[in-house]
Amino acid sequence: MRLATGMLVAVVTAALAAAALATGVGGSEGERSAAADKPKRISCKVKLAAQRFPSESTDGVDFGQITCDRPLGFGMQHDKFTMTPTSETTGTAEARFRAFFKHGMVKGTWDLTYAAKGPCDLDFEIVVNFTRGTERFEEIAGSGSGSGDFTDLEAAPDCDNATFEFSVRATGI
Repeated sequence: MRLATGMLVAVVTAALAAAALATGVGGSEGERSAAADKPKRISCKVKLAAQRFPSESTDGVDFGQITCDRPLGFGMQHDKFTMTPTSETTGTAEARFRAFFKHGMVKGTWDLTYAAKGPCDLDFEIVVNFTRGTERFEEIAGSGSGSGDFTDLEAAPDCDNATFEFSVRATGI
């Protein structure tokens, strides 16, 4: 009887393994890696609140919410940024961010250009780079672009809220 039970366990185990491979569940590391290397378009929306604006000696600091397509999802973002005016109404900015999601963190950069239409009324163009991550997003990489809006005329002179939307073609997820 023990031999029959042992054979039954072996047959059931083999059948489950074959089913898993056929459906892609529990596939080899190489199969999962190939899927992760295929670029995936991810769109994100970020709502930031400036905690400190940059000066000549210190970076600016933002905190806010980030909502992205799966597998990233909803999270919180922190960044440090600098701004460099190129005229009275235009300039560039650079930000280094960390976005914290349920299944890991994504690090990256934003390179921005901006145009001011008035106090607390800025339009941004963004180049986004995902450079690395942790946990499930450890191998994430990618780049993309988007735009932002800093329109809070009632908040003058504080001007501390902005919304950005961008899309990234990412691998490693």
